[in-house]
Amino acid sequence: MKNKTIFLIGGSIIIAALILFNREIRSIIPASTGSVAQNLKMPNDVEAKSLVTTADKVDSPPIPSTASKPKPVVPVPVDNINSLEVFSQNKLFNYLSVETNRQKVLKRALQLNNGQYANACVYFMAEALRQNGVVIPNDTCNTTGLIVQLKNKGWTRGSDYKNLRAGDICFTMDNNHGNGAPAHTYVFMAWVSPDNYDYAMVCDNQADRYGTVYHKRNIAKIDVYNGEEKEAFQFFMRK
Repeated sequence: MKNKTIFLIGGSIIIAALILFNREIRSIIPASTGSVAQNLKMPNDVEAKSLVTTADKVDSPPIPSTASKPKPVVPVPVDNINSLEVFSQNKLFNYLSVETNRQKVLKRALQLNNGQYANACVYFMAEALRQNGVVIPNDTCNTTGLIVQLKNKGWTRGSDYKNLRAGDICFTMDNNHGNGAPAHTYVFMAWVSPDNYDYAMVCDNQADRYGTVYHKRNIAKIDVYNGEEKEAFQFFMRK
């Protein structure tokens, strides 16, 4: 009997000790089994950001461009054809430096003047300009009309023949050697002598008198060639 009592008392003590131990363990281990990250509290001045590992970062493949190829530029029609002109004195000079080009211009000038050399200087000049991008009406037939055409296109006028440049359009005095409507027009090409302004090499329609489109002509003074009086220079025009 005494032994039973001792056994029961010892068992009760063990059970009580186990109960107390269990309570201690529960007080140490949180009851929640959720993720630790859920219980982390960030300081107020730090923004919480999602954590991404290197393995999670996958570069997206480049997206092929769906943009269509640029369309070719289509010229926009313009009302004023003069705005398309591209001209320079040097361009005209280079063009008339070629014999076949000079003959081409002369041939067209004669066609427009009913095959006549006389009074064909404006036809020649206008055709030479047309061949180099300047729009001049085919019916332009006198120096006054040509001067108006060039002035309307912004060409400037100079009276000092010492300032002439290759490709300048020259106009002579009138038939009375005055400053009226010029009697003749030609393209200045070069001075015969660099130190003398009396004569220059020019291009015009008078191949029937001089034997060639490119020939020597008086500039600073009145001259006579094969019995025909040649007017002196009055002014030039250039773009």
